[in-house]
Amino acid sequence: MGLISRQYGLSPGEAARATWMKTLIDEHKDWVGFGAMVAHGDNIKALDYCAGTGFLSQALAPHVNKILAMDNSQNMTIQYNKYAEQTQDAHPNCEMRAVLGDLIYGKVPPADIPGEFLPFDFVAMCVSLTAFIHSLRSQLTTLKLAVDFFAPDEASDDDAPGLVRALGSLTTRLKHNGTLLILDIEKDYTDDGANENDNEDYQAKSERTRNGKKIVGFGSNELRAALKVLGMEDVDTIGDLRCEEASDVGQIYFLLKAKKGDTYRKNAMEIIDHTSQ
Repeated sequence: MGLISRQYGLSPGEAARATWMKTLIDEHKDWVGFGAMVAHGDNIKALDYCAGTGFLSQALAPHVNKILAMDNSQNMTIQYNKYAEQTQDAHPNCEMRAVLGDLIYGKVPPADIPGEFLPFDFVAMCVSLTAFIHSLRSQLTTLKLAVDFFAPDEASDDDAPGLVRALGSLTTRLKHNGTLLILDIEKDYTDDGANENDNEDYQAKSERTRNGKKIVGFGSNELRAALKVLGMEDVDTIGDLRCEEASDVGQIYFLLKAKKGDTYRKNAMEIIDHTSQ
């Protein structure tokens, strides 16, 4: 952790999370399927969406050859490209760069993804940068969790079509047999107290957790259901993950992967749009 802290100028809390993420990816590299990707070609191309300053990219760098990062914040892309230079010194076989872009909301012009990257072998998204940068000095209230931030509108149990469209914006950019990987904070699905404080607005509820998990938004169950609609294959989840050294040690994460195979339904978003009219 000390090396990462010195290398990137991170606080102890930020370095703890960066180290945890690198360890998590390294320990599960076979489960993620990096070896299978190499077997299908020696130039693994990855998209890191909602990349922030690039903690996930730094964890992926030893396992892939090209990383295109995308974020809708110009400041984040500037910082990412600054850190990328240092990361590439340690992993010269991995080319990394960030572009300003938004595949969902259109808050900034859509990024022009270079043709050399399309289609991607690997698309990944993790808890957004805010969770890392403010890990020592903020509560969950300020965290924009990756999946909840990235899906259209406010994440809710009845917004599955929006989640499908959001995930579809990523999976359509995967090559055949490409892999989607998502790391996020799990949702508490217990019935006890599930209807507590029904008068709270969505933002207020999103600021609270129960049993180390968020009480609103999308968790592993919603993602699995949405990926099933899209026809993604081999959906698997590793749960009960904790970053023991970070200040939010009580938070529980899940790591989810899915493969884009023969059953992928490119028209899934069109079907949903038609049936929701």
